Amino acid sequence: MKKGIDTFIDSSVSLNGAVKIGDRCSIGAHVIIGQPSIEEVENARERHSGKLKQLYPKTAIGDDVIVQPNVLISSNVVIGKRVKIGPFVTIGTNTSIGERTQVMYNSQIHENVRIGRDCIIGGFLCDFSDVGNCVIIMGSLLHAFRDGWDEEQNLKNQSPIIEDNVIVCYGSMVIGNVRIKSGTYVAAGAIVTKNTPGNCVVKSVNECTEIEAYRGRLKDGRFFRGAVI
Repeated sequence: MKKGIDTFIDSSVSLNGAVKIGDRCSIGAHVIIGQPSIEEVENARERHSGKLKQLYPKTAIGDDVIVQPNVLISSNVVIGKRVKIGPFVTIGTNTSIGERTQVMYNSQIHENVRIGRDCIIGGFLCDFSDVGNCVIIMGSLLHAFRDGWDEEQNLKNQSPIIEDNVIVCYGSMVIGNVRIKSGTYVAAGAIVTKNTPGNCVVKSVNECTEIEAYRGRLKDGRFFRGAVI
């Protein structure tokens, strides 16, 4: 483990494998960093004839990062500078989080997720979700599972793509391999299973209104005037 200058790590923190933590970070109580995934453990057993050898996952945390208590950060995770992670957050393996992003209390970020810079994440992100810059997510990004569960299926082709400058409000769901284009506002409780054109408001089930035709108060709000966060 490599620790930067002026970094505090609580004595109850569990560090696994090749962990690098930058300068001026604060890692709270009962945080687990570098936890290997179930798949990594199973692969290690297979390679060593049923005997589990030491795994050496790599996890990197940038400068000025705050991690509050009871957070699980899995292996091969890269966390950018000045990221803030609230308590009871789970971050899956092979995930990256961009600079200055905030991950709110009890958020679940699954494996192979990419999150850009200056985001606010407060919901559920399925495997292979792709989130751009300056995005707020309080809802859920989900797989469609239209053919049921199949371990051989390519989940990467079933995961949402969220472009820059998007808001996904509380209780809303973006489902399957859809692209939410820049300037989309997904209202609370909405269900989205189709691509959006951008610069629009989505409510109910795929009810998309371009902002020029929208008559609600959002049209004059900060979001559509170019200030997402």
